[in-house]
Amino acid sequence: MPSDARLLLIDRDQVAALLTPDAVMDAVRESFMLHAARAGRVFPMIREALPSGGVWGIKAGDVPEQALLGFKTAGFWPANRSLGAAVALSAVLQIAAVTWGPLRDLLHTQPLTLTQLAGCAAIATIPGAVLALARRRRV
Repeated sequence: MPSDARLLLIDRDQVAALLTPDAVMDAVRESFMLHAARAGRVFPMIREALPSGGVWGIKAGDVPEQALLGFKTAGFWPANRSLGAAVALSAVLQIAAVTWGPLRDLLHTQPLTLTQLAGCAAIATIPGAVLALARRRRV
């Protein structure tokens, strides 16, 4: 591992600035295609209720052919509404899959949540898209 490795921290505002509709649609489309081709793996999810009334979890996966490995930690804290704070918070950590280091980047992903859902919904409304993905998966 190089000794000059750095962790890139990308805050909420930087993430939001990078989220163009075309970039989101391309990323969502690619993720569906990778999943349909079984090129990516989704690992067992952790999800736990918290004493505070919130829910916290970890979702992880990889795309071996692209040396991608990472996880998203996210939670839902309904009591945050009374504080005027966000109720759903998350972060994504990408890891160098080949060497397990250095950590590549850490993203504040609150802005991704709605755009990710919107991208999924948009793909699902393209005539034939879901059927084509389902057929491709059976191959």
